[in-house]
Amino acid sequence: MESRTFIGQATGILMARRGLTADEAFEVLSRTSQDHNIKLARLAAVLTEAPEIADQI
Repeated sequence: MESRTFIGQATGILMARRGLTADEAFEVLSRTSQDHNIKLARLAAVLTEAPEIADQI
């Protein structure tokens, strides 16, 4: 359940920082997770800890 919280927060960060819709932000998370072979929940947790990386993914 905690992973859902991180994913929701990370989606919100991407929406705010990059002007994306919720679907677009989730797609960015999913694609980045797959491209870098990182679990989606881990990527989301990192993004919530360091929101400035939203501009780089």
